[in-house]
Amino acid sequence: MSKMISTFTELSAEDRGLAGGKGGTLSRLFQAGYPVPDGFVILPSAFEKESLKPDAWHEIQDQLSAARRKNGQVAFAVRSSAVAEDSAFASFAGEFETVLDVHSDDAIRAAILQVHNSRMSERVQAYSKAKGMAGLQEIAIVVQKLIRAEISGILFTADPVTGNHSIMTGNYIYGFGEELVSGEAEPYTFTLHCPKGVYQGPEDLKPYAKKLYKLAKRLVKDLGYPQDIEWAIADGKLYLLQSRPITTLLDYDPVKGEWNASYSGDFAWVSNEVFPETMTPASWSIWKNFQVGGTILGMKAVGNICGRFYMNMSLAGAMIWMVGQSDEYWADYIKLATGFEIQKIVVPKVPATRLQLFRSILPLMVTMLPKQVRLMRNHEQILAENPGWCENMRQELQQVQDKQKLADLWPDVLWPKYWDMLQLQDKSNEDYFYPYIAARKSLIDLIGIEKAETLLSHLVGESGDLASMGPLLGIQKLAEGQISRDEFHLIAGHRPHMENEIS
Repeated sequence: MSKMISTFTELSAEDRGLAGGKGGTLSRLFQAGYPVPDGFVILPSAFEKESLKPDAWHEIQDQLSAARRKNGQVAFAVRSSAVAEDSAFASFAGEFETVLDVHSDDAIRAAILQVHNSRMSERVQAYSKAKGMAGLQEIAIVVQKLIRAEISGILFTADPVTGNHSIMTGNYIYGFGEELVSGEAEPYTFTLHCPKGVYQGPEDLKPYAKKLYKLAKRLVKDLGYPQDIEWAIADGKLYLLQSRPITTLLDYDPVKGEWNASYSGDFAWVSNEVFPETMTPASWSIWKNFQVGGTILGMKAVGNICGRFYMNMSLAGAMIWMVGQSDEYWADYIKLATGFEIQKIVVPKVPATRLQLFRSILPLMVTMLPKQVRLMRNHEQILAENPGWCENMRQELQQVQDKQKLADLWPDVLWPKYWDMLQLQDKSNEDYFYPYIAARKSLIDLIGIEKAETLLSHLVGESGDLASMGPLLGIQKLAEGQISRDEFHLIAGHRPHMENEIS
């Protein structure tokens, strides 16, 4: 593959970054079988200052000839694909030039240069400055078969203002959609209500509403984030022209270095004792995988809000609802997991059916559950061997002199071990939780809630000691000479006040 020109079919995952936001995404979606009009990408290396390199132009002419042989005297659309364009951080929607309905080689060459040079426009410079991006934007160019749209529109798979995932909102116009994207045309509006895609809007679009809803749900599932979709209808067929993250639902701002998962959707986010204080970025990079499954139907199970660890209680509640548990059971879960009474917090519902939820987690259950069962079967041996494994690994890390070997230890040794322990912890919590809920309910029925809570708060393991009291009791034993400093370190060295901080 040339490093100046690449077709949608040829562009590899490693080279998507060179193709810019639009070019990289369209190539990925085209290869995945989405109804994306065929085309190719002119990479930034094809330009020398503001001109096309002669070799690059010859390759472009070859691609145009191939498209004409396949489609006849086809017209083309020439669009920008800046490196930062259509990213989660910056959309650049309507900022760069777009040239539609071009036919001859000379007209296409002029269009390519017009789009490329639009990176120097005042509006692009102003937008870049507002997003904290200095200098000219490096830009690739997308050339596609033109779709002569009868209807063109956009669709947000979640409310871009509130983050509500239960309603998809969209606009459309008749004809080409560039005026709609740039905000120059007055559109028709419509909504699709989750979880079944119920349509509300003008009758002309209703025959295509079901296909549009299915396309949107698939994009969110595959791309893992609420999407801003550009689409068109021509000759009764739905086409996907672009899909990008909704920038207003950005849960991380790389310019300001701020995390806020509450922007990602209308959910109940609840903190717990896992992180009583703010985390370092290193810890968050690990603990965001805390709940096995991570993202379900584009919704994240855990989040970072202002540096603190939060759990998505809306999604957790949906999982409990999926398996048919009662509201009372859900209230007990909230109380146990967070300490909050459900009557005192509002928990928005997740816009998904039981079947949609089940289908989304089934692949995870098939791959994760057998491994968790095997880990639990051998958990006593694993936990007994862990201190020795950790000590040996600590010594090995101290002896490594080669930087690459040190870096390789993370994906090859440390992360697999850490991931296994996370899954073991997840399964252990689950096996503890269900009997606890049953016992708590029975005790409350027998002796009342206050006495039941008192009894349950004093539950201990076979050792007779509360694990959370290990550091305090260890200090007492150390002071009385019952254990040595090394023994104290083994018992409680991993339990400072921020025991889950890894930095």
